[in-house]
Amino acid sequence: MRLFAALPVPEVYIQSLQTYCRELAPLVQPCSPSWVPRGNHHLTLHFFGEVEPDKIRYLASEMESITRAAGMLRIRMGGLHAFPSARQPRVLVIQATVEPSPVIQQLVQSLRRLARDIGAEIDHRPWKAHLTLARCRLPHPLSVTTLPQPEEYSFAAEYVELIESHLERGGARYDILSRFRLPGESEKTKG
Repeated sequence: MRLFAALPVPEVYIQSLQTYCRELAPLVQPCSPSWVPRGNHHLTLHFFGEVEPDKIRYLASEMESITRAAGMLRIRMGGLHAFPSARQPRVLVIQATVEPSPVIQQLVQSLRRLARDIGAEIDHRPWKAHLTLARCRLPHPLSVTTLPQPEEYSFAAEYVELIESHLERGGARYDILSRFRLPGESEKTKG
């Protein structure tokens, strides 16, 4: 099973993104974008890749423990960006900031250790918080700073999700296998 861990994004923000993408689409047409479907927006924490079915129960149990031990996370969705660069865009993303930084870094590192423990893929690059809008089929330079920018939006992350990705002819389809609640204000202030 092809799995990843992610932070879901509130539906109200997804709605505003749909409007933004319609405005952006004609301006980025030279790079022939393939837009991410509405139900597939999230912030990926870790991509596990192919995981054997007999390891999923252990993976979910450990993810629950990791999530329970994490602190509260505040996410601020920011501006448009291109990976790897605006000169050679392959992916159009919305940059995000997750605070507090030590908490998100610990969460990502814990998921990477878990991936190693189950023999899954491990990404050694620095984690960058972002939401993918589109993948560019043509390498056409974009002047990202002159393009319209999305509205900034902030929210408290409520869950970490374990998601299965099905690669299909029309693109990836995602199924949420498990959802793990992050500690909220009330859990952290109990003494």
